[in-house]
Amino acid sequence: MKKMISITLSFFYLFLFQIIYSQNVTITFNVDMSDVDAVDGGGVFVAGGASFGSPGDNPLLDDDGDGIYTGSVTLAENGSSNYTFLNGNCGDWSCKENIAGQECADAANWNDRLIEWTTEDITVNACFARCGDGSCSSLPAQTVQVTFSTEASAYNATLDAPVSIIHATGSFEGWSGAGVEMTDPDGDGIYVGTADIAQNSEIEYKYIIGGWGGTESGAVVGESCDFNPTDTYNNYGAVVGEDPLVLPTYVFGQGCTIYTPTNDLVLHDFETPESATNAGTGAEWTQWDESESALNYTNLTQLPAADTPDLDSPVMMADYGVDGTLGWGGYTGVYNNYGSAVDLTGYNYLSFKFYNLTPPTGSGAQDLEFRVVLWDISDVTGEYVDRGDVETWWAFFKPNVNESPFQNEVGDGWVEYRIPLVDNGSSGDGAGYKDGFANPGVGWGVSIAGNDALDINSIGGIAFEMVFGGAGNQAMGTFFN
Repeated sequence: MKKMISITLSFFYLFLFQIIYSQNVTITFNVDMSDVDAVDGGGVFVAGGASFGSPGDNPLLDDDGDGIYTGSVTLAENGSSNYTFLNGNCGDWSCKENIAGQECADAANWNDRLIEWTTEDITVNACFARCGDGSCSSLPAQTVQVTFSTEASAYNATLDAPVSIIHATGSFEGWSGAGVEMTDPDGDGIYVGTADIAQNSEIEYKYIIGGWGGTESGAVVGESCDFNPTDTYNNYGAVVGEDPLVLPTYVFGQGCTIYTPTNDLVLHDFETPESATNAGTGAEWTQWDESESALNYTNLTQLPAADTPDLDSPVMMADYGVDGTLGWGGYTGVYNNYGSAVDLTGYNYLSFKFYNLTPPTGSGAQDLEFRVVLWDISDVTGEYVDRGDVETWWAFFKPNVNESPFQNEVGDGWVEYRIPLVDNGSSGDGAGYKDGFANPGVGWGVSIAGNDALDINSIGGIAFEMVFGGAGNQAMGTFFN
């Protein structure tokens, strides 16, 4: 009888052991980090869902240095859970992979991955931030470059200075309020940025300055650019296929308005000798200054295209000298009186190219400033002759902040400058040319009072000056324009 009991108990323990042992499965994760620019020093982790805990709970290690990070988690059999890989130990989940829009992303659960298991151990081979089974090199390309852009000249005109960065935020990056960084390096008012986004996916997006709580620019609800007119969100949107995609350039803050480039208006092409000189019959430019000194001058001539460095068109060559015979310093300049109004409405910038052929020499060279002056004739009745008859608007190229073209090296060649066609709100010369035009002329006695507004639809002439402060100083040089 005792022997029978012993055998029965042995079978019972064996049966119990088998039941307990078979309740768990091991899931091994191998995530390839070779597509990541830099693996975070905090480590690589798997986390999320109902079964894989918080960031930092399940580290993955790369013991052999092959770029594949490995770790195992033991769980009860017959289960399922979302999960995600993290590049770093971030409690706010900001370092998790972004697979939004890819086929393995569970949009209803923060775009995490999903895994199901039964009673067998599982090995997951994955590439960080990409769907598919295998290492990064074994997976086909699943993203395509999408170009975002918005034109913000009108918005910038309401600010003291143009914004430096605008972001595109949207479903493709989790509506972070940051997303794709867009910049305007050439100053034309168009901010551009790119992102790699999952192929064959739909995205919604909008533009934003300063993150959530800042200034947003999106669609008009229910209108043509509202990607999903059945909801209440003012989001743009697009279908991303398998080829690179360039999205429409919407005007920032103007809903469905798409930016339409305006053909450049050439004010001066210097195609004729008369258009590039201030001497002789028919000369379109006139020199003026307040000095009797022979060392104070501006001599303009046309340089033919054949003699122009790095350009295939004629240019204006300016040979100048400035003598500080005035109490505050000295200047020389030239102006072109158009004789009637030129309408610059619809244009954002006044641009020109400058070649500092012979950098200025002399005691005043380091302080030599360049100025561009627009003649606003909106309040002029009858004829006008010089700057004392018009409302003058000035753009200052300040040497103290390294904005003067006279500081360029000869080797810099042609340098393009763009002046925003806006009133910068200043009645002095403290603001630089990048802020637009100021109105100090009345206080200087070289302008009519006018309406104290830059009327770009009534520009009656243009001038440029070379100026320095400091009586007794001198400067001379040559440039192409």
